[in-house]
Amino acid sequence: MELPIKKKALITTERLTLKPFSVQDVDELVDLLTNPDITKTFMVPKFELHSQAEALANKLIAFSQVADENHLETVVVQ
Repeated sequence: MELPIKKKALITTERLTLKPFSVQDVDELVDLLTNPDITKTFMVPKFELHSQAEALANKLIAFSQVADENHLETVVVQ
C-alpha cells in the first residue's frame, strides 16, 4: 500500500527552512547539477547541453510542488 506524500508549503525551525523549489531556483539547480564536486559523488548524469541540465532542474522543481504527492523534493534554506 502506497501512501501519498503530504507536503507543506514551508517548514521553518530556528535554524533552517524547508520549502519547495521555485522557478527562481533553476540557475542555482543547474549549477549544482553540473558541479564536478557534486557529480563525482552523486548519481547525476553528465549533461552535454545546458538545456539538458535545465530540463532536469525543471523536473525537480515540478516534483517539489506541494500538489505532487508522489515525489519528495525540497530545498533547505539556512
